[in-house]
Parts: sequence; structure tokens; C-alpha cells
Amino acid sequence: SFDNVDTPASTLKQKGVFVIGIGTRNSDSRELQKISYDPSYALSVSEFTDLPSVQEQLSSVMSTVLVRATPMTPTVTG
Repeated sequence: SFDNVDTPASTLKQKGVFVIGIGTRNSDSRELQKISYDPSYALSVSEFTDLPSVQEQLSSVMSTVLVRATPMTPTVTG
């Protein structure tokens, strides 16, 4: 696309949002990698009807994300 994804993607990463980019054969793989929290979280399919084929990859990414996410202890003030 012609959209600048750098700033929004960077903002999401700074906020700890784990973005997984999934595109089709016509998508810009470099752009998907920029949008994704980690370049390895950019997945691709030939057609949207092929989305079930990335289910295993998506499951693997989600397992990694769950391991990396650590709960924060709430801060009590007052």
C-alpha cells in the first residue's frame, strides 16, 4: 500500500501490542514485517481462502507470544 506504516507500527510496539500481519500474495512482505511485532510474525497465504493453511504457524506464534507476555503486578497507591 501507499500508507506509511512506520509510525503506527512503532507506537503499537511501544505499547506492547503484539501485531501479527497476515497478507496475500499481492501484499508487500516488507510492510507486513514492519507492521508485525516481530518480522517473523508476518505470515502470507496465496489467497484468503488459504487462511486455514497458516493455522499451525499462527498457533506457534501465539504460543511464543503467550510465553513472552508476563503479567504486571498492579501498583497500589494511597
